[in-house]
Order: sequence, then structure tokens, then C-alpha cells
Amino acid sequence: MIAPLKVAKDVFWVGSYLKYAKITINPYLILGGAPTLIDTGPEIVAIEVAEKISKLTEPSKIKYIAISHEHPDHIGALPLMLTFAYNAKVLTERRNRVFLYFLGIVGHMMDVKDGETINLGKGKLTFLKFPIETVSAMVMFLEPQGILFTQDIFGSVTFKKSDFKVISEDDKNELETTIKHIELFHDELEFDKTLLRHYLHRTVELIGGIDKINIIAPGHGSIVKGKNNVKTIFEHFMSN
Repeated sequence: MIAPLKVAKDVFWVGSYLKYAKITINPYLILGGAPTLIDTGPEIVAIEVAEKISKLTEPSKIKYIAISHEHPDHIGALPLMLTFAYNAKVLTERRNRVFLYFLGIVGHMMDVKDGETINLGKGKLTFLKFPIETVSAMVMFLEPQGILFTQDIFGSVTFKKSDFKVISEDDKNELETTIKHIELFHDELEFDKTLLRHYLHRTVELIGGIDKINIIAPGHGSIVKGKNNVKTIFEHFMSN
């Protein structure tokens, strides 16, 4: 089991590697005044994610669980997670409610809209629509850390556990490899490249520029740190 991984100040990866799926599951825990979990992963990783969270904080202290979209690899663990994080409100786009009802989740939800910002005490989390895979999908931008949680956007395959990395400015070869893996991932999901470019440009505009983003934290695959790396990835996918 991979230990919790510090991504930035007060932000930790608390995910898992699924050997047979050759992919990482990347929930993130934001600590501070209002501890927040970004996605939960599928049901199969619920206990592992909860154990990682417990190494960092008491799960019952989690105030929000923010859901990027309704696919089971992102929300499947939610019912079990709420037995640990039983005080949490689930932040979700309103059209996800029906999927959460099917999971038996009633009364825990709080709708968030495109452009809405939630105050987390030591920071703020802004929700931005990015509906290229599902109509309700969102990315989230955390300030002041400058982290963009991108769900399946910029996700990548992880052929073996050691492929999962936090890529720094010095890892040029790793960045090139990751871009190739992202392209493969996007192709497998049959992303509409025109739509992808549109929403990448929109996201950058609403955030206030690529230089506001310090870290790309996808729902699967390696995490990318550093303004130059972020710029390289955005410019590659905004122009191809």
C-alpha cells in the first residue's frame, strides 16, 4: 500500500494503485479549517482510502466530499466513506443527485454551480464545469496552493506502481512520457478534442491564466508540479 503523499501545503494524495486495471485512483485530502476530500475512488478502495485519511486526520472531521463526476471509479466508495466521514456534506453538481440516490445517499448533498467558490477556512475551492465526458463533470481549483483537480482530464495509465510519480520541473523525460500516457488515456475515453480545447481555454480564462496553476492533480496517473510543466501540458493539449 502506498503511503499518503504530500502534494502541497495541507494537501495529500490518499489514493490507491489497482494492479489489474493498471491505473491509480487519486482522491485528495485538503486539510485546514474545513477538511475536504476530492472524490472517493471506487468501492474496492474505500477502506484503504479511509486508512490513509486516518493517518492525517480523524475522518469524522471531514466537512466536505467534493465530487467531480458520477462515474463509479470516482464515487463508488462514497456510501462507505460516509460511514467514516459521517459529518460531511457532499458537494456535487445538481444533475449528479440521481446517481447518488441510486447509491442510497440522501440528505448529505449540497449543490454547487459552475463558478461557485466554497470557503475552506485556510483556502477556497472553485468549481468549473468541464462537461466533455459527462454533462455534470467539473474540475476544481484550490487557492492559494494553485492546484487544479482535473478528474479524468490529464489522467493517464499507470502500467506499474512505480510509474506513479509526482513530476517536478527537473523531470523533463518523465513529463514527455506522461504526456504520451495522457494522450493514450484521452484517446481510450474518446474525448472530443475540439471540446477539450474549448474547455481548457475556458478554464484558464476563468482561473486568470495558466500561470495561476502550480499543480495538475488528475483523478488517475501522475501528479504534475511546476508552472513550466503545467504550461507545457496545457499548451500541448490546447493546440492539438
